Amino acid sequence: MGEELLRFRPDGILILNIASYAAGTNPWQGEYDNIWCAGSQEEDDQFRSQSCSDGYLEIIGFKHFELARIQLGRRGHRIAQGSEIKLIIQRDIPMEIDGEPFSIGPCQITIKRKNQARMIMTERSHAAEQLRTTRL
Repeated sequence: MGEELLRFRPDGILILNIASYAAGTNPWQGEYDNIWCAGSQEEDDQFRSQSCSDGYLEIIGFKHFELARIQLGRRGHRIAQGSEIKLIIQRDIPMEIDGEPFSIGPCQITIKRKNQARMIMTERSHAAEQLRTTRL
């Protein structure tokens, strides 16, 4: 993933475990846009669909101008998906977790899902549809 970050040099990255960010936008599933997304639609489509119940976290890169485009239904640059993500921070950087900004110095951070709570859903919900299509 380091090569991917060096190649695209995003201003920021998002690590998501749900399909919603910044007042309900979906920067993973938004519309493909060759201005900033991967080099081709096929390269971009190598990733799995996002699901809050699949055990994966999604990593998305973006430039500052992309935040407005994400609000308009576009998506950021898909970087990776994984069940465990390790960040190696080599200098002081600004960071935000759940809307709380702070500054963090050099460190190593490992992010992984620990538990998953059962949620109530209706038969017509998107989550119920995902469960029906992924079960054998």
